[in-house]
Amino acid sequence: MISDRVGLRVDGRVFYDWRKSPLTGNWTGHDIVSAGLTYMTGLPRTGGYVARAGERDYLWYWGAQGGVILVKTNAQSSTAEPIVGGQWLITKHRSSLLFSYETSFFINDVKAIIADPASTASSVGPGFRDVTFNRLRRISIGLVAHPAQRHVEPFVGGGFAIMQVTSPVVDCSACTTNSEAFGAQSLADAAASKAFAWVLGGLQINLARRLNVFGQYILTSAGSGFLLDGNTHSLMGGVRYSLGSAREDVIGPR
Repeated sequence: MISDRVGLRVDGRVFYDWRKSPLTGNWTGHDIVSAGLTYMTGLPRTGGYVARAGERDYLWYWGAQGGVILVKTNAQSSTAEPIVGGQWLITKHRSSLLFSYETSFFINDVKAIIADPASTASSVGPGFRDVTFNRLRRISIGLVAHPAQRHVEPFVGGGFAIMQVTSPVVDCSACTTNSEAFGAQSLADAAASKAFAWVLGGLQINLARRLNVFGQYILTSAGSGFLLDGNTHSLMGGVRYSLGSAREDVIGPR
């Protein structure tokens, strides 16, 4: 509910066949995303939950989230991949500390190219290696501001993240020695992990003091020498629930 009479609904579904097409070798299926507004007639609602001053101080929220992440490399254009994860949020009135972990399992293998002076052959010629991968993880920490304590409230934030491509596979079919193969894989591993800055913005609907749902957009900075090329964009939604206070007060002798 975004007012006493108007509600917003967003729904996403994916239908897929886990077997790849025998003709193209690609994932087959389709996805549906829908959104709509509902207007409530009759008697007005009594209103949604609005936090009182200090009521949400030092609450420790545990959350789950999911969505899509846009990734691209120097060998292929942007693709939308599913991403899921969890987060922990410690609140202090109009600000909070955020820690999150997400992982993405790519629908199809993503290809990238890295420089390797020892290479004699690749899809773009000597001096380079072809690398494929299908999984990415991100660990983030930062601060989030909640400027308006309302039933529906916006939030913005920023911080730092470590993004890692897990288990990149380098094409070493032209390697002639084990040391050449080891060196090529080491170069791929070195390009698989980098630190980035990120910013986010979103909306949070407070259903109760301890329960809220949210949607957010995350933009991470670009990093040179990384298997992913340029910025990454994530659109995610989820739910958070507080399991209690993040602070234990010291009670003196009576």
